Amino acid sequence: MIMAKVEGRELEHTWHTMTVQERMTVAKNIVDVERKLFQIKLPANGSLYHKSFLMSQETAHRVSLTNACTDADEFCIGPSSGYLWWHAQRDKLAINRGPCISTQEFYYTMTC
Repeated sequence: MIMAKVEGRELEHTWHTMTVQERMTVAKNIVDVERKLFQIKLPANGSLYHKSFLMSQETAHRVSLTNACTDADEFCIGPSSGYLWWHAQRDKLAINRGPCISTQEFYYTMTC
């Protein structure tokens, strides 16, 4: 997840003062953004990283985003950052956290 602070007021502070039509417009805009995000075809299953972060990790595997999105030079797919892969000292285990190129590789990684 990539997040940035956007200027303005938070929706939770204005939602109850909005008309039904204004709420519908906001909901449609959110759906439009989600539709665009789901249309991006990523080359692997894993977590999104800034390339400079994974370059400093010698053991981290990464997959380039070339041709997958407009900021391909800045980001890559790396190991899954899901909580279950890392908590309770699981970060010390020598296991494959991805990225996975194929469905078969993803399934094998998740079941071992």
